[in-house]
Amino acid sequence: MANIGKTFSKTKENNIASQRLSSGKPTLCKTTVLRNTKRTNSNHKTRNIAPNYLIIPAELDSVQERIIDNGDIELICHLLTVLNKIFPLKFKNKKIKHPKDIVEEAFQNWIKSILPSNIYAKIDMSLQIFGQEEVRFSEHNIPNTNAMISFGIPEFIHDYYPLGEALKKYDEQYPGLQKYILKMLSFCPIPIGTPEMIYELASYYCWNCEDNEQLIYAEKWEEYAEYGENEEEARNAIDEMIFVKYEDFKNNLPEWSFNRTQRHGNYDGKLPLEIVNMHHCYKRWKRKKQIHFSYPNYSYPPIIVAFDQKTYNFCCEVVDSIGYDIGECGEFFETTGLFWPIQSTNHRQILIAFLELQYALEYFASCMNFLSLYEKEYPDA
Repeated sequence: MANIGKTFSKTKENNIASQRLSSGKPTLCKTTVLRNTKRTNSNHKTRNIAPNYLIIPAELDSVQERIIDNGDIELICHLLTVLNKIFPLKFKNKKIKHPKDIVEEAFQNWIKSILPSNIYAKIDMSLQIFGQEEVRFSEHNIPNTNAMISFGIPEFIHDYYPLGEALKKYDEQYPGLQKYILKMLSFCPIPIGTPEMIYELASYYCWNCEDNEQLIYAEKWEEYAEYGENEEEARNAIDEMIFVKYEDFKNNLPEWSFNRTQRHGNYDGKLPLEIVNMHHCYKRWKRKKQIHFSYPNYSYPPIIVAFDQKTYNFCCEVVDSIGYDIGECGEFFETTGLFWPIQSTNHRQILIAFLELQYALEYFASCMNFLSLYEKEYPDA
């Protein structure tokens, strides 16, 4: 199978682990809260460690008495208070003593309630809370922010979903549906590596967001001409620099699947039952007038979706080439990083972040449920 993870595996420890809030493999089971707070010394138990303006869910009425090391739990209480509004908190483990454990169990239960059990068990996910100090020194430092919620899928999913035959049959029965299916998969806020998404990644990184490399080629040609390089040397140097070309996409993928003028994906016809949920999630997300999270500069798709083995291998090669070049330049890239900068006391802001994450996960789950219908063993596995 195309080894899409080879570049990522070389750089993820240095480029992603440094941003995590705990060491080790980031999964939901490792959800961590960093506390950049002053210690509060006390010789006796108290029920008023948290500020009295915080409404702590009833299930947590004894949370202060469960704390081993006295610490400021204001951020934790704010998060739990807001989460309790959309997902009533109940804890099976009555022996929880540390606020980090309370948050861990609360978020685990919430995510499990959103995702189907097969998807939750199959995919490693990282849900993290950044405290004030971590936000201050991170690359995502944003003014008027003292905390951040982060979600990502840190590992590539080596599943094989050849959609070519299925899309062809859909389009025969429902003309125009194959473009619409790819559009829904491409629009998912948790990136899915469709031909469109891979093309946009190449455009962003290699062509300055242009349709192809021609403008970059012309600019570089002028630079080399000014220095008196001969034509052959200049052409070879530019070809080496522009390592992903539009012609590569055209030779390996149907142009309607990635070209910006051909991939419109508009569809108003009937929908097969297995696509209805993905359609609803797509429409709901598309209706959003504003999103409040940010992507990293380079988003490494955790899953590749193509038509067959040839197109799958090509998409993997493009992503690996880009990832390798980013690493060679001393920069970094991440996989599916979504970040919500927040003010810890702004409950509306936190609520928006939680709801956006919930909608994003529901959308992703609908896509994965559809893709699972067409999963196959990779031919060379």
